[in-house]
Amino acid sequence: MSSSILPGLEDFISGSDPGSHEQSNGESSAQFTRSRSTDRKQEVPKKKKPRVDPAHLKTESKSRVLNQDNTASDGISQRRIAAQLGKMPWVLRVTDRRDKPSPILVIKYRRPLDESGSRTELVDRGIIYGDSLRRCLPSIRTILARVRDENDVHLELHHFLSGKQITFRGNLPLNESAGAKLSLLFRLQTRVKDLDRVELMALRITNFTGEEATYWLSRISHFGNATNRWAEAGMRVMLGGQPGDPAIAELLKNIERE
Repeated sequence: MSSSILPGLEDFISGSDPGSHEQSNGESSAQFTRSRSTDRKQEVPKKKKPRVDPAHLKTESKSRVLNQDNTASDGISQRRIAAQLGKMPWVLRVTDRRDKPSPILVIKYRRPLDESGSRTELVDRGIIYGDSLRRCLPSIRTILARVRDENDVHLELHHFLSGKQITFRGNLPLNESAGAKLSLLFRLQTRVKDLDRVELMALRITNFTGEEATYWLSRISHFGNATNRWAEAGMRVMLGGQPGDPAIAELLKNIERE
């Protein structure tokens, strides 16, 4: 066996540096050393691919699908809502005004302009904003969550008023029951400074049936100005108690526990 092969074999076994051994054949040794050196230069270390957790891939994929579904669902929901705006008798407008804290909620009634009802106009029937709105917002969301279309399908309107800040601006269609309740609430909370009374009125009106809300709204709407004003004052006491009555706070706690 040629002696020029032995140094390489020894290096492979011992793992030592090839240049630390003397060679019997200088030319072969130099050639062998150059070959090993060239091979080392040409070798490029492979980068290790980061380990990917299969569970993470599944979660990411699922999240992507959910986002797509939510986007599609929002689009379908908005089209359904837009289709109801010209049909339902009430509209809730969420908007801004320079002279009032944002947002403000305006309830509007679709009043017919002729006997056939083919021509209508929207007429303001109440407004709420500021601290009163913040205290009444849970009740308002509950009322909106119950609104359904002509096929008895929920419109999910309460989602438009969700979150710490209401960013939605636009019109929401309301059926007779929801419109009557919100109109009654918006009318009665006006000029009431005690927010506990305002919240109590909102909670009790939310529990009205549609027929009850329509009846009581008619009592403060369809008569002369003085008679309507007296009826409003009486209903504020009936639903929200007398100003300063300590029983109001206790009644609020009882209703919240229910």
